[in-house]
Amino acid sequence: MTHVLYIDVLFLINFVMDCLVLNTLRIILKGKTTWLKIGAAGLAGALWAWAAVWHFLPVFVEMLITWLAVSSLMIKIAFPVRGIQELIKYLAGLYLATVSLAGLSYAFYQHTRFWIFYTACAYLFSIGLWHIFLEVRQRIRHLYPVTLSYGGQTRTFQALVDTGNHLYEPVSHRPVHILDYQACTDFCEQVAGVVYIPFQSVGGEGMMPGIYLDSMVVEKNGIYTTVNKPLVAISRQPL
Repeated sequence: MTHVLYIDVLFLINFVMDCLVLNTLRIILKGKTTWLKIGAAGLAGALWAWAAVWHFLPVFVEMLITWLAVSSLMIKIAFPVRGIQELIKYLAGLYLATVSLAGLSYAFYQHTRFWIFYTACAYLFSIGLWHIFLEVRQRIRHLYPVTLSYGGQTRTFQALVDTGNHLYEPVSHRPVHILDYQACTDFCEQVAGVVYIPFQSVGGEGMMPGIYLDSMVVEKNGIYTTVNKPLVAISRQPL
């Protein structure tokens, strides 16, 4: 079987793909760079791909140069990398972005057979997935296990850190934590006293009943913080 290889097409494909991969790496690692530097790094990668076609070195040596020397050179051109640890982080990100983009490109190519279209689709799809991942990770970062204690009973809940919650008890000015009514039906059915807390929200204003629990333990990254006598408001609206 004979394969016809066009050097100019090979150079263009490698240049474009290298630039897309480096830009994906910029988005993932929030690296500071410019399109000029990305273009220069992509040019270096494309030149090596063009030179490697002639197989003037053993295959193992070519692979070693490609995955270590050339990749490191491209990263150093595109990003202000300092130290071996940061270089390793960028190399790992480069490999991940390359494999992901190549896999997506191949999948789109099987349905379109149009290189420019499937490359663009794969690039946009990978960037979209990354933004979804960041949004999910950002939400998860604000969720922490919280253990509430009252009257000898304890319950552990997944709590959301709501930075927009500025609810305070007007007399003592203590911060108010909010618990769903359904979550405490079998936890604190009988209480010694109730404090009514005025609130304002988008849906209107009113009063929420609040109770002083015995303690609240918040776990964050293996560190436990205990709050004694936390004031917890009970919301009838599902949270």
